[in-house]
Amino acid sequence: MLAVSEKLSWFISRSSGWVAAALLTLTVMWGVLGSARLVERRGWPRWLADLHRYLAWLTLVFIAVHMLALVGDNYMHIGWRELFVPFALDWRPGAVAWGIVTLYLVAVVQVSSWMRRWLPRTLWRRLHYLSYPAMWMALVHGLRAGTDASNRWVRAGVIAMVAATAFLTVMRILGHRRQRRSVVVPAQPDESYEADAPTLDDRVPSLR
Repeated sequence: MLAVSEKLSWFISRSSGWVAAALLTLTVMWGVLGSARLVERRGWPRWLADLHRYLAWLTLVFIAVHMLALVGDNYMHIGWRELFVPFALDWRPGAVAWGIVTLYLVAVVQVSSWMRRWLPRTLWRRLHYLSYPAMWMALVHGLRAGTDASNRWVRAGVIAMVAATAFLTVMRILGHRRQRRSVVVPAQPDESYEADAPTLDDRVPSLR
C-alpha cells in the first residue's frame, strides 16, 4: 500500500500528461475543422461549434494537474523552478525542455484567444498558429520524457494523433486552394466600347 501511494503522483503525472497531449491534439483538429466551417455547413448543434473552446479549457486543466503531480512526486524532487525554466532539471533536461516550451506556447495561444476582441485579426491568427508546434512539442515531450514511451499502445496513439492532424490540415489547405480558384473575377468593362457607345442624350430626342 505504501509503494502504491509513493508512486501515485507519478502515475497521475504520466496519465494527466498524456490526456493533456490528446486534448491538445483534439483542440487543434477541431480548430482545423472550424476554420473550414464544417460545423456550420452541416447544421450541427451550436455546442459542437463551441467544442474547440471547451477542449482548450480541458487541456489547461490537465496541464495543471500534470504539473502539480510532478511537484508532489517524492522521487523526482521537482520544484516550481524546474517546471518553468528549461534545462533546470538534471533528469532528461532536453526532453523536459520540450514540455516547458509547450507550456509557454499554449499559454500564448490561450491568452490571445481571451484577448481576441482587442487584437488585430492578423496578429491573433498568427499567434493561434502556435498551437501546431505546441502539439508537436507536447508529443515529443511525452515520447522522450515518458517512461512508457516504449509501450506499443502509446506509440500507436501518437501515430494516430499525428496522422489525423496531418490529414485534416492537408485537406484544409487543399480545400482553401480550391475555394480560391473557384472565385469568379467579374469581367472588366471595355473602356473603348464605353467611349464609343452612344449616350442617353444621343439616343433620346431633345425636348427643348
